[in-house]
Amino acid sequence: MKPTDNIVSAGLGHVQREQVDSAELARSQWRLIQAFEQGYLGKQVLNTRCDYEAEEWFDLTGSSSSRTGLKWATWSSAPALKILVKAMMWDLIFDRSLEISSARLRLHSIRKTILPVIDSKNLLAGQPGDVLLGLSHITEDDLLALLDAQLVSAPNESNYLSTCSDLNGFITYARHYGQRVPTYLIRTQLPWEKSGEAVKAWAKRRASDLKYIFPQIEGHEPLSGGTAQPLVETSLLLIDDHFDHFSEIGPIVAEYTVHSSRDGHYLKSVGRQFALGLLEKYSPIFGYIMPPPDLSERSAFLNKGRAVFLWLRALIKLCRAACINIILLTSGLRNEDIRRLKIRACTPSGRVDILFYLRADIQKTGNVVILPVPPQAEKAIRLLENIKDTKSSVLIDWGWESKKGFEIEELEEAGGDDTEDDTYLKTGHSINAAVRSFAEHFNIPFTDSKGASYSAHNYRTTVAGWLGSASNLSLLLVRRLFGHSNNAMPTVYLNNNPAFISEREAQKKRANAETARQMALAASQGRVAGVKGEQLERGYKAHKSRMLSDTRKSHSLTDAEIMISFASILEQRIDSGSVCGFLTPFGVMCARNPTDSSQTACAKRAHRDKTREIPIEVLNHISDINPQQCVGTSCSEAMLGPWSTAVLESVIWYRALLNHQLGEAFNESHFIESAKQFIRQYEAPIKKVFGIEALDNTLPNVEVGNG
Repeated sequence: MKPTDNIVSAGLGHVQREQVDSAELARSQWRLIQAFEQGYLGKQVLNTRCDYEAEEWFDLTGSSSSRTGLKWATWSSAPALKILVKAMMWDLIFDRSLEISSARLRLHSIRKTILPVIDSKNLLAGQPGDVLLGLSHITEDDLLALLDAQLVSAPNESNYLSTCSDLNGFITYARHYGQRVPTYLIRTQLPWEKSGEAVKAWAKRRASDLKYIFPQIEGHEPLSGGTAQPLVETSLLLIDDHFDHFSEIGPIVAEYTVHSSRDGHYLKSVGRQFALGLLEKYSPIFGYIMPPPDLSERSAFLNKGRAVFLWLRALIKLCRAACINIILLTSGLRNEDIRRLKIRACTPSGRVDILFYLRADIQKTGNVVILPVPPQAEKAIRLLENIKDTKSSVLIDWGWESKKGFEIEELEEAGGDDTEDDTYLKTGHSINAAVRSFAEHFNIPFTDSKGASYSAHNYRTTVAGWLGSASNLSLLLVRRLFGHSNNAMPTVYLNNNPAFISEREAQKKRANAETARQMALAASQGRVAGVKGEQLERGYKAHKSRMLSDTRKSHSLTDAEIMISFASILEQRIDSGSVCGFLTPFGVMCARNPTDSSQTACAKRAHRDKTREIPIEVLNHISDINPQQCVGTSCSEAMLGPWSTAVLESVIWYRALLNHQLGEAFNESHFIESAKQFIRQYEAPIKKVFGIEALDNTLPNVEVGNG
């Protein structure tokens, strides 16, 4: 073997170090690295005015204090690694024409994925003149363990797919550079390369193989009480108080809509007095809902008549949205399914005068279902039939919107009537826009906790969760919506509605899976506290020991696989009802066994007789455990973890109090003593869960002794 062959092979990590001269090896490695970097010096970074060698790459917008940038001076103390990543980012920005803000996300992904592996194996570590361990030391097991760790910590599936893609990009570039700099060459295969799959396909299969369910961020929040209550009350008001009025003007507006392309001719045909008569008749009725048009500034009859009809049409639009609100909240139909409802699809049960059946084609499953609905829903459906714009058999239609280019699709019937004119709105935009406009018109808040507008999907989630919440507000709303003087009848509807049943079960399953995942992950990281937290951590260690003792599997197990299997056990216990697994308002996880008959610290049994109408499974839960009265770690069932941010914030607040950062007004002795007591109880567990820096970087320690 030639000396140069020895040098290259050593750079790849495939010969013993004693086979070559260390100094010569180091010189060879750095000569190649510096020559590699030389090819980038002086080149401008795309979408910036910065050269490659600049210690900060920043975008072209914003001031120097606010602009987005990549700060290389603080990125890594290892020159060889810094050169590699810096060249990679320059090429990535150039190849994909990335903005600096997007490049920062890629750089962050590198930092959280492959960089810990590089650091843990001390690869590319050292200064010029030092011998470097090359990236060839990265193994398939390293990559699989890395990917599994990212799998269980990813906030959602999309984030994990992005992580996989970014890792794929890093290794692709490293292999390309490795042709010139052997120290940068990664020879091991990525898992999807080995299996011959696309990145996305492998990621999904890996999650499936591990029986891992990603946290569900796609689920829709229920409507808040501040939204649901006025939405229900206002919708019922329009339907109940103005059913006959809307039924009268519906056909008039429909006729105008048919002729809207030539409304001048239509208005002339109906006459001036007709239009003015409509305004005179309905202004006192609907004026409080929507101010009538002011015709004093309109000289021509056509302009006056058009204003009257547009006012009436706007009222019909509000009426239609009110009906949609009630149908969605009493049936649990999806956006797609309510758009496909037909006229005369709602019929009396024939047995109970307050029970009706709604026939619906469920597109997701392809099944036809018969849903029990209350009189309020039946009345809303009848009103929609009275205010239709077209003669089609579709219940909800927008004649004027079809003229504006809204996507319309023909309904297909398997044999039977001629339905050439039976069309429905192809997208859910119109339904969502209708309910959103309704809320805006009546100043009803219509955004979720993230600031996004609610949609029809949120309605189903709302009703599915009402029964289980058993709050005063939810019971009031359900009773009002279903029109009964007692709370028992709404449960009959809800418990016999397959849409609500499936949604409740899905909600419960998602919640249990996510709770189990959080508990298992926290236990694997040693980030749990409290009596139950310590038990959970010991349980995880025992589980891990048992799995690693299995010689048939231990050699290939990753930490993520062990954690996921532990999460599966926890999920089964929560599903079976042997562990509560819910988060209290105090910020601790309740790990009590609901079947435990012993007295709890939070139990409040005095109100059992006042809640007889609550379903027994809910009542038993509430009577034995009252989350509102949680006493924290004073209870042996409490478990602190990363979810205990409320406790963290409280400790920080009390520390600020004791450091006189909240003003002299809070310096009364009983406040001081309460603060000290709280810190004594929670500071140590919080440091264990969140890290010492969570508190120590905020405020200095304070004296909480007894003196």
